[in-house]
Amino acid sequence: MIVTVECYHPSPPASNDFSIDMKNARLPGVSVRVEVLASQTLADLQSRLHCENDFVYVKEIDHPEDAKRLDWHNCACIYDKATFQVSGIFINDTIYTSDVIPNFGGIISNWAGQKFLGNSEKLKTGLLSTKLSDISFKPGYPYLYRHNNCEHLLIFTNVRTLHPNDPQSLSSYPRVVFIHNLLPIRCRVNAQHIAKFVVKDNPRLPEPVVPLCTECCTKFCYTTDGRARSREVK
Repeated sequence: MIVTVECYHPSPPASNDFSIDMKNARLPGVSVRVEVLASQTLADLQSRLHCENDFVYVKEIDHPEDAKRLDWHNCACIYDKATFQVSGIFINDTIYTSDVIPNFGGIISNWAGQKFLGNSEKLKTGLLSTKLSDISFKPGYPYLYRHNNCEHLLIFTNVRTLHPNDPQSLSSYPRVVFIHNLLPIRCRVNAQHIAKFVVKDNPRLPEPVVPLCTECCTKFCYTTDGRARSREVK
């Protein structure tokens, strides 16, 4: 059996009072569509759920030249654990639970049981061993996929048998059948080069957060001898 799964773009952060402006609310677009075998696991599915936030680098540096001497790791390398919420069951990687990182599935499940359900939902753990065939889901119904602090709608859109025109090799699955184009962010100064850095809280710039290319960041924010033109440069 082949299961078609759609993962939507990350949801915008909610307001402090969790209110929703229904007049301007809209469903985010599909980020990636994946075909996965029912015999495969959620870990296999997660390996194909690409998010634009996975490619963000999260280190702060004092000068663009420092980037050449750093061992860069993007968010996908640092925050590689995930949690799925399907049919009221929280499924998370058992490695995700430790003395430092609590079992969020158990905490949320107990909270939901006390707040709304009257009893705790059954918590299913072990992301690497959970097969799609072991999960009860409704096609077309929205579920939750969360990695790091990023939340996505996850919808199982179709379940069907293998067609002769489908790839017949098991190694071909999961396979991405659609992925949204990730447009690069351009430099705010010249609007041509791709932005490599984000400058924060610089009084010489019109906005608190400004993406800049390497050349503009070096020339606009620093002197020829490498000193910051403003102490507030980050």
